[in-house]
Amino acid sequence: MKLSPTPRERRALVAGCIAIGGVLLLGRGLPALRHWSRETVESAAQVEEEARQSRSMIQSFPSVAESLAARRSRFLALAPMLLDGSSVNAAGAALAGLVSHAGTNAHASLGPMDVSVDTTTGRTFARISIHGSLTADVRSLTGFLSAVEAGPLLLRVSELRVAAADPVSPPERPEILHVSFVLEGLALNPRLEGER
Repeated sequence: MKLSPTPRERRALVAGCIAIGGVLLLGRGLPALRHWSRETVESAAQVEEEARQSRSMIQSFPSVAESLAARRSRFLALAPMLLDGSSVNAAGAALAGLVSHAGTNAHASLGPMDVSVDTTTGRTFARISIHGSLTADVRSLTGFLSAVEAGPLLLRVSELRVAAADPVSPPERPEILHVSFVLEGLALNPRLEGER
């Protein structure tokens, strides 16, 4: 014997399937809809913040360009004060030549000189140092220091040690001094020069 559902039972079965489907849809679909809505709001807020930052950058562009032009002109004004050379070694040789010339003009007797270079990555300039010694009287030492510090290049005596050669010399004889010094100058970092 075959049982067939009555129309009322069919309606009840369809209503039950719809109710179960609705519960499943609400149980799984509603949280997914809330999650999607929250992500959409957060994404819109992020896009709005990026747009605000972009507008701010665009508005500040004229002052940034003006600041860059001022820095560039100061940088170019500094160029004649830097050690000249196509490489760090050439700039070191130029500094050694300048020190030798200043020593000769001041009538000082120069000793050995050691050139060292600091080209720390990321710096615009390379610091070139000369560790040297000389023998001179007070007048010659003053002339030497004036020549290296008051010249057209940006140089600095970072270390100076002076000792009398003969502390008990007679007063009529000029006092001879033994001097050790460290002299520093700047040159453009060759790593950056190659990138231009």
